[in-house]
Amino acid sequence: MKRSTKITLIVIPTILVASFVIWFLPVYILSPSFGKPRVKNIIQIYSDNDFEELNLPGSGTSNDPFIIENQVLGINASGIKNFYYGLDVANTTKYFIVRNCTFFGGLNAIRLENVSEGTVLISGNHFYARVQREWDHEIGRSGIEIKSTDKVAIRNNSFASAYKYVDLYYYLTTYNANNIVFENNTCDAGFIDIKKSSDVVFNGNIFENFFYLENLHFLNFTNNVFEGEHSFIEFGNCSYSSFRNNTFYSRINLWKSPYTIFSGNSMYSSSGLEIKGSSYVEVNNNKIVFTGEEISTYDRGIVLCRESSYCNIQSNSIYNFSYYGIYLIDDSNFNTIFHNSLFNNFITNSTSQAYDECVGNIWYNPYIFEGNYWSNLGLSSTYAIDGSAGSIDLYPLSSPLY
Repeated sequence: MKRSTKITLIVIPTILVASFVIWFLPVYILSPSFGKPRVKNIIQIYSDNDFEELNLPGSGTSNDPFIIENQVLGINASGIKNFYYGLDVANTTKYFIVRNCTFFGGLNAIRLENVSEGTVLISGNHFYARVQREWDHEIGRSGIEIKSTDKVAIRNNSFASAYKYVDLYYYLTTYNANNIVFENNTCDAGFIDIKKSSDVVFNGNIFENFFYLENLHFLNFTNNVFEGEHSFIEFGNCSYSSFRNNTFYSRINLWKSPYTIFSGNSMYSSSGLEIKGSSYVEVNNNKIVFTGEEISTYDRGIVLCRESSYCNIQSNSIYNFSYYGIYLIDDSNFNTIFHNSLFNNFITNSTSQAYDECVGNIWYNPYIFEGNYWSNLGLSSTYAIDGSAGSIDLYPLSSPLY
């Protein structure tokens, strides 16, 4: 009797498993999703039909988009899912919104590739970078990756590290993606990697820690706030761009970015704006204030270097730098500097608040005969500029204009 019971306990489960394989495996193999990795907490959409299979709210039109919301994607109980995306969308034409979701690490949180123009809104989500190992280095790579997809709106999201130490964290990566709007997001410790893209808007975002942006033309960078003392903020190869009404707490490096406008910004740090290899730049109506404690020769308000020529520096207010307020070197020639107000920017053994060792720079407007305001002008009728150029402000202002 006992022997018969044991045989029964073995045979019945075997029959059930075999039946399952016989009946359901062919169905799975023949299904449209065969070959796609079935990983919990990951959504993969590779055609318009995939939206229908997910039974999402909406119909996929501009007035009634599909809604992906209130999901936790990218990780399960076993840990990080390397080389997967929390949400992976490619080759679609339907309209859809991703909102109120939480994404954890993996390769990237969201990937969009070859998605029709203007069909995507990503709003109100939380992105957390986790650490994964790649090439023997621990990195975190989480955020939004966009390829060959134009006119994507990314609004009101938060990007942060789930661990205290994450070596590399991109919150936005684009390749051949134009007309991207990145607006009212909060970003902690990250990079932006933008290649072969243009007409990108950054508006009303809060950035913390370091920041780096490169190879983006026709950038509109407006009303953003950089909280805290950043380790660096750099913009490279951003020609024909505008930076307006932002607040910075670190030195700004603007390099190889000709025909750029830097206007109406507030800067509070131990060093100001450094323009490198960038000609025809408009720098106007900015407030630049030294807030450092230690004195250094790097404490300069506005610097033009590495052949930054034909720039216009106008109507800026520069305060309290321990070195020069305006500093022109490295063949930065034929620039015009006027209507600026310089307050108490001094160096040891010098009474000049500016330095010029280049050629053809004019420290006043030659058409209206007005120069700059110098807080240490005294009773002089002209103002001598330090440096080998021997420049002079022939028409210094008796009071600041702003």
